[in-house]
Amino acid sequence: MAYPEIEQISANSHLSQQLTQCSSATVSNAAVGLPAGFPTVLNSPMSWLGKQYSEEMSCVVLLEPQDLIELNDALAHFKSLGLDGDLVDKPNFPLPLLSKKLDAMRSEVYGGRGFALLRGLDVNQYSADDLTIIYLGVQCYIGNQFGRQDKKGNMLVHIVADSSSQTQANHHRHSTAPITFHNEESGDVISWLTRSTAASGGRCIIASAHTVYNILAATRPDLIRVLARSDWPFALPVLQYHDGNMIINFGRTALMGSASHPRPASLPQLTPIQMEALDAIEAIAKATQLEMKTMAGDMHFINNFTVLHRREGFVDGQMANEKRHLVRMRLRDDELGWAVPEELQSEWAKAFGKAGSKVWHIEPMPEGFFPLRAQAN
Repeated sequence: MAYPEIEQISANSHLSQQLTQCSSATVSNAAVGLPAGFPTVLNSPMSWLGKQYSEEMSCVVLLEPQDLIELNDALAHFKSLGLDGDLVDKPNFPLPLLSKKLDAMRSEVYGGRGFALLRGLDVNQYSADDLTIIYLGVQCYIGNQFGRQDKKGNMLVHIVADSSSQTQANHHRHSTAPITFHNEESGDVISWLTRSTAASGGRCIIASAHTVYNILAATRPDLIRVLARSDWPFALPVLQYHDGNMIINFGRTALMGSASHPRPASLPQLTPIQMEALDAIEAIAKATQLEMKTMAGDMHFINNFTVLHRREGFVDGQMANEKRHLVRMRLRDDELGWAVPEELQSEWAKAFGKAGSKVWHIEPMPEGFFPLRAQAN
């Protein structure tokens, strides 16, 4: 049987040549098979090609007028309780009809294609506080746990351009330059609410890690073996097959460095085959990616175990509604959440464990409050 991923690579002669050119110094005859227990192919909805969703609305859930009425009623009900915004949950943010759509999105993220997009919220109708409550209320139906995103307990990350200092301007979170594919270091699901979009550029781009796996398993199983080992600088395998799920832990910049994020001299050097493996992931992800047009009010949800994401470069305009502003969160669901491999459990505990503070900045954090990660994705 011919799988669409392999047909895609066959049609891309440059990438096919890149993946099949194996030198004797790179591949040994004793290590050409897949690691023990790894499947030959991942035949699931999470293995997809971007061109499958060339029709934009095929992966968008639209908010209908009745849905918007429910959201406004739920917001009014929650505010009438006098609770702090971070205490929002399903019982105090009731969505009797919209919940059916959100349940379907939740199933899609955890067991379907691995991503979902909710569209139709008019951000101009709400204050920042109310918009955040709605964002949290919707997320309760996707995952019932919200995760910290740094040692200070920040729960909301504001992704905005910031040229106030060279350090800020160069950091991937605050730069306007494109960034490479990666996933976050913790969280079953990554979500982001778009408050406003750039004057040009800034599209969110995703790719299926399962498709990347299928192509490598068929063309370069030696690289799968390299990615599954624990001899990487952070002692974490890039690929793991755990509890029946293929999980990726990929941050190219953290491992290789970049102009704005120099590689620490203390890190062990990558081997040529490790660098080749990272290059292969990036190349396949770009060849099979899905570019998603982003609109103000969009809520994106992606499975952090199986979907890689990146951003194209952008240019902000002069008007407030022409300046790109995303609010990102990390989620986990008690019912559908995947088993977390032992090597990743400490990061999940930091994010979702009971120990530690939780801080909620509705607007971009004060200077210096949110630490810029030294090991950026």
